[in-house]
Amino acid sequence: MDALHLNYLYGLTLGITADGKSKIFRTLRDVAISHLADRDSTGRVIDLDGGWIPYRIPWLTARNLISFAQLSKDEIATEGCEELIRSALASLLDRLTDDLTWRSGVGDWVSKWESTGLCLEALFSFWEYVDNPEAVILVAEYCCDQFSSWAVTPDFSSDSVSNETLAAVILASVLLLASENGRFELSRDLKSEMQGLVAQSLRLASDTLPPATRQFCTIPQIAYYATYLLGQAADS
Repeated sequence: MDALHLNYLYGLTLGITADGKSKIFRTLRDVAISHLADRDSTGRVIDLDGGWIPYRIPWLTARNLISFAQLSKDEIATEGCEELIRSALASLLDRLTDDLTWRSGVGDWVSKWESTGLCLEALFSFWEYVDNPEAVILVAEYCCDQFSSWAVTPDFSSDSVSNETLAAVILASVLLLASENGRFELSRDLKSEMQGLVAQSLRLASDTLPPATRQFCTIPQIAYYATYLLGQAADS
């Protein structure tokens, strides 16, 4: 299996098993960390410029960082991964394009807005490690200004519109949570619109069963972001 898919799958594995609640979870977590930290013999997995191979896909690095964020800071230090994480975060900022978004790197499978949402999520998840928080806030504010460009009407009638819906849910959820955590200001009207988009997407996803081909990943992700957002709001 190539480095792209290995890094993607080990990143998902870490995200699922990070809490280490069972022996098998702890084993899988340790194997995933070993791979992502470039400690096994499968070949180089970390790019020389930071983040995970391939460098052209910033959201892959973002997803792996999001999985590492499931570990406690003590666990990250114990595993010796802090420098790895800092380097990956810096590489994300280096890959920010002139239009203040992150490219997809994989064509239509992941849009630039989904990639941007994931990269923002990773950076907000490790806020204390970010060297240039002003740049992150600038991107977040730009995304808010461009709300009409990515806030689609939720739809699961085709692969392309399903991906656009997922991108909108991810980006809206990340911006809402960052605003709730005091990272930047979000107007009341825009906050209401984003909340409505996420809620409408979740309702439609619940009614779209069984899912069409290639939506087995899309709809669960929408459900995850929507319910996580609701949970965070309930805790605040």
